[in-house]
Amino acid sequence: MNTPNIETRLKNALAASIAPHSIVDDVMHQLPVSILQPTPRSGWRRPVIAASLAAPTVIIAALVFFFIGSAARLTLADVKAAVEQQAWVHIRYDVGPFKERWINLRTDETYATLTGGDVVYVNMQANTRHWYWKNNVVITQDSPVLYPPGKTPPPWTPKTAWEQIVAPLEQGVAKTKRDKSSPPAFISSQDSLDGKPLIRFDRYRTDSFGRRYLHTQLWADPGTHLPVLVKTHLQLSQRKATGKEWSTGEYDFPATGPADIYALGVPRDTPVDIKVNTAPAQPVLKAINRAHDGFLKNYRAIIWTESGGSDKPFDGLDVIWREGQKLRQDHHLPAFELQENNAPPLPQPDPAALLAWATQTEASVKQLMDSQREYVWRSAAVAQDSEPHVHVIAHDRFPLLDQNVWPERIQWPTRYYGDNFRLLDANVNTPDGCIGLRSGGVGNSRSDYYVDPKNDYVCVKQIQWTKRGTEWSKNREYTLSDLHRVAGRVVAGSQQFYGFPDPAKGLSGSKSTLFIDVVPLNATDYPPGIYDPATITTDAKVESD
Repeated sequence: MNTPNIETRLKNALAASIAPHSIVDDVMHQLPVSILQPTPRSGWRRPVIAASLAAPTVIIAALVFFFIGSAARLTLADVKAAVEQQAWVHIRYDVGPFKERWINLRTDETYATLTGGDVVYVNMQANTRHWYWKNNVVITQDSPVLYPPGKTPPPWTPKTAWEQIVAPLEQGVAKTKRDKSSPPAFISSQDSLDGKPLIRFDRYRTDSFGRRYLHTQLWADPGTHLPVLVKTHLQLSQRKATGKEWSTGEYDFPATGPADIYALGVPRDTPVDIKVNTAPAQPVLKAINRAHDGFLKNYRAIIWTESGGSDKPFDGLDVIWREGQKLRQDHHLPAFELQENNAPPLPQPDPAALLAWATQTEASVKQLMDSQREYVWRSAAVAQDSEPHVHVIAHDRFPLLDQNVWPERIQWPTRYYGDNFRLLDANVNTPDGCIGLRSGGVGNSRSDYYVDPKNDYVCVKQIQWTKRGTEWSKNREYTLSDLHRVAGRVVAGSQQFYGFPDPAKGLSGSKSTLFIDVVPLNATDYPPGIYDPATITTDAKVESD
């Protein structure tokens, strides 16, 4: 792993306050997503956006959430006049994932600027979406976004802000009353802001434990027929980062909005990465996915890292237990645990000795997963509190802890990055008998993957490149070795990492080796209670969104 020092690892661990489903997820579901460039194995980073996010019709309709309500009514003349007067909805947020958002009521186009500097543009009528990735200095274009090939989006009828944002909420409240839902998911009531009478819509959700909580509030003015303010409950990680419980968005209605994505600060010379023709690569990707999905379902894995120049026998350790959809992963930071937990002296690394050491040492972070929930436990020292913390979330497509050290992720990394790959011609980097795949390359980064058809299509080599000026330079390289079969499936015994120097940034080269030991298990081989949530929730502060 390319983070051998304990400070960096602990910082990464502290950042792993895994954020559950929130308004961001709703909004991102409205922003059909392009495939992110694969990032280096950094240990604790969840991908910013999952590749499976879908695409709805209007960003704001999702942010405002499927709830509904109010008794205000418009005449046809009112609607016509409002449509002629209103062109844009603009929302400015104080904290949270979004900085500003725009909705063109006449054309069904939407824009959003994220707090990190990325920008999104969606044109539902053209069925396309553009993402500007600030760090990669590239605009990715997706098409189709929502409607499949051959299906034409329905004609767009210009709407008022009330029709677009508030009217669906009225319908939601009406449905809640009609269905006599108890407790109601949507509520409308009379309220006021700064002495002005308004209608407030409340939307309730249930967390991973089925507990009801207030998720969103929207205030609307029945006199002007305009939304006024929206408040959204932040994810746990966002609450900790900002010190606030809620994101507040204020509405205004300018006559004009951004003319294009460049009006939001995107440099006009930014290259556009239009999705390549991926058809030639599809047979290979399907074979990779079949091999990934056919890997062992019941095993114990011990993964440890030995870094060049380290004075410790090993620098990281993960013990992973998998039984079908159930997963338990204990992540150890050995140097930190020696200091904070009075852990036993570190043994020389071999699987039996490491497993024995791990059973005597409290892990720094643990994850437990079943088909419904994921539990992420952090020790009191890592959580910087007097007691351990447990964060519970609904189960996602892939578990959220250090998935980069799962045997499946190590051997088939492309499985996690969608299908935007093109085939590579054989070149000096191609291992014998391997097929090359490339992702990216339009901005300042690209990744190459070389898979071996004779060995279950495992990725025996991956190279990450960075563009410096006009030249492409290797940034990181991972190579599998000691390929062998366990219960009929190929398993790599180790993965070598080399980080290339970057003199311009003052970075020297680094190297480490990740060792992988996988043992298939029977149902009676698992430690008692290994998948029992009580083993990590007892005497801990439990939070859920």
